[in-house]
Amino acid sequence: MGISMSLHRGPTRTMTEHHIADERLAEYSKGVLGEPQLREVEEHLLICERCRARLTEFDNEWGLNG
Repeated sequence: MGISMSLHRGPTRTMTEHHIADERLAEYSKGVLGEPQLREVEEHLLICERCRARLTEFDNEWGLNG
């Protein structure tokens, strides 16, 4: 018996190299992200300082931090 290749790997569709894609972060920043992507992004942001910093850049771009 071989190993099953259908392992659940989490939100890999929205992430590249273990980070959230810029396009998805921009959608999150603009508030246009729907479920389940919204939940996936929020969960990732809890553990990833790099993506939180990138999100801050998007928020600044849209004028949301000021």
